[in-house]
Parts: sequence; C-alpha cells; structure tokens
Amino acid sequence: MVTTNICKCCFKTFTLDTIHSLMKETNYLCRKCQEQLIQLNLKGKEKGFKITFLYEYSAFFREILFRYKGCGDLELAPIFLDYYANYIQYRFRNWLFILAPSSKERISARGFSHLEEILKPYHLNTFSGITKKQDFKQSDLSLEARQNILSKLEIIDGSKLSGKNAMIFDDVYTTGATIRAMIDLILPYQPRKIQVLVLAKVFKIDEE
Repeated sequence: MVTTNICKCCFKTFTLDTIHSLMKETNYLCRKCQEQLIQLNLKGKEKGFKITFLYEYSAFFREILFRYKGCGDLELAPIFLDYYANYIQYRFRNWLFILAPSSKERISARGFSHLEEILKPYHLNTFSGITKKQDFKQSDLSLEARQNILSKLEIIDGSKLSGKNAMIFDDVYTTGATIRAMIDLILPYQPRKIQVLVLAKVFKIDEE
C-alpha cells in the first residue's frame, strides 16, 4: 500500500520512497525539501560539554524558521526534528530539555513558545525556567554585547535540574554566548549530565 503525504513546507503531495521514511510513523517533508535542509550532525564542545548541530543555517533554513517563528506557521513545528525523531525519542527520552530563553513579551506577541512546540510531538520533558530579564534580540546586539548575555538572563526553579540529565536546546547558534550563559546558570544546580542540541549553526558572522 502506497501512502500519500502532503509536505508541510512546499504543500506538494509525496509518497514514501526511502527506507528512512518507511521506518517513521509520520513524515512531514518531501524528499526535495528534506534535502534542502543541509544536514551537519556536527559534534563539538562548549565549555567542555558535548554540543551537536543538526543543520547548517542556510537560506532555506532561515526561510522556514521565519515562516515558523515570524509568521506563526505552527504546522512547521515538527519538521525541524523530523529526520532525527526516532533517534532523539529513543536516546533522550529520559532527559530534561532546557529551552533557550525568550522574553515573556516575545512569547506573548508570538502566541507560543517556538522551542516547546518543536519538541511537543516527541513527548519529551522540558524546562523553561531560564528567561530574559528584558526583551532583546541577540541579532541586534554587537559581538561584544553578546558575550555579556549572562547578566541579561535569570533562572527560576533551578532546583528542578538537580540530578537530571540536562539537554540545553536552542534553534540557532551564532557566537555561542547564549549556550555558555545557560551552562553557567545551570551548573550550580548540579545536573547529572549536560549536553547541548542546536538545530542550526551559523558559519559566517557579520561583525559590527
């Protein structure tokens, strides 16, 4: 039996024609759109902790992220982890995903927490206790100001991280300042393990 799906990105119909797609219960992207998400699965270290980047921050990734975050297209939420869904659900089902901070004002204006919505289909445990003290966009900050992000963040109910396997989760990595600040915030609460998962890595940063 051939199953026909509708791609959540380009809205075209497609059939399951790869072994990978047949192994998954749900498929959100056609092969053409999936191939435009440039997979990295790149490993590295941040402050001594393992960090994984899933995709390159390409023009295509930037477009779909804007459609999702900027235009509120919630139908796109599942596609960012779609290719890695089975692995993430199995490997990290007992981990606590620490969401990178957004301001209350921005979440209210958007109407949803974009990182929480991305994880929702996979029934993973999340922690949203790291918040911005004031609203700011990191892209609006100079490179120097980005390195002082720790002073702009705070953690609420950090005791919930004690003894847990903590997975810091963010959508885009530019300088790594937010990730480093999050690590500094959660370390005093003595999580059992710390790892970092980022959807996309920026390889070129325009200095101001």
